[in-house]
Amino acid sequence: MLGSSTIVSLTLLLSGISCALPHTDVLSQGNDSANGPRDFHETANLTGNLELVSDKPEEIAVLKKMPTEMEGLEALAADLPHYESLTVIGDSYSSGDGAFGSSTDEDCKRNKGSHGSRLNSILKPTSFAYLACSGASALNVLKNQVESQSFGTPDLVTMTAGGNNDDIFVKLLLACILLKSKEECDNALKVGEATLLKLPATLTPLYEAIMNKTGDDGAPPQVLHLGYVKIWARDTSRSECPKDGTDVSWASNGFGGHRDKINDLISRFNKVTKAEAEENGVIFVGVDPYFEGHRLCDGQDASWLQHGHFGNNLTSEENGVLCHPTFDGHSAYINATLHALKGQQLVDGEFVHL
Repeated sequence: MLGSSTIVSLTLLLSGISCALPHTDVLSQGNDSANGPRDFHETANLTGNLELVSDKPEEIAVLKKMPTEMEGLEALAADLPHYESLTVIGDSYSSGDGAFGSSTDEDCKRNKGSHGSRLNSILKPTSFAYLACSGASALNVLKNQVESQSFGTPDLVTMTAGGNNDDIFVKLLLACILLKSKEECDNALKVGEATLLKLPATLTPLYEAIMNKTGDDGAPPQVLHLGYVKIWARDTSRSECPKDGTDVSWASNGFGGHRDKINDLISRFNKVTKAEAEENGVIFVGVDPYFEGHRLCDGQDASWLQHGHFGNNLTSEENGVLCHPTFDGHSAYINATLHALKGQQLVDGEFVHL
């Protein structure tokens, strides 16, 4: 069972603790540059020119060519059709925890640096509904977002969902990373296995409800379910983890076995989601390959996932965005989305047709 300190931290994290930090806003919306950027490498580097570390050179060659600035992303979308209506739904991976753009919503942590918000600026649909909410489970997404009047009848929907079922994401972060208890980490992984078995039953009604939101022409929306990212570097024995002057002993080599297990669980979550999505006419977008060389412990300042601030304060606001995509990470999500709309998917360093 989780200890009392775990329960306190879990309650605080589930409340959607995050931090909308000042950020150089490339959309020129709500720019809060007067306070200057915080000391996070991703707030200063919007171009993606970070160190790339990988044992797959062919993947790095592709990633180096991928645009992360708005101009490059807009060029990538230039030949896409006009979408009349875009709706973004899901959990914190869609609301933008960790992107550190200007927050547009205090409760759901919707963030202007997120892939959904920036995708709206790139695709320029006539209408845009931004309903994603930090902490939402698949059932929450169905009841509070898809079934809400604000959902409308979009012709394009992007989403992330499933990671908050049974609060599994938070349990893994607490037990395996913040609290570093082998026993509690093993227990959290067991919960993850049980959650994985129930995943199809939670996704099917969600997909069906979305596909029933037909427009005047009777056609269902085009739906893209974006996958999750494996947290740890491919080589889980590496010790070169992000350092910002705080304690990173949570990433010690002794936890290498658990890193493998967490990565494997995320990979299987994506596989189950992909199978269920395709069965329901939904396009699954594998985002994980775009993060090759940019996961935790991939090298100093290389990560496109937030590493937070560690030490004795487990309830630190920065820890609320732990393992969520940074601004550059959300650029990778945009890349994956735009390529999927073109019918392309990155596989083993090459783009293949979906």
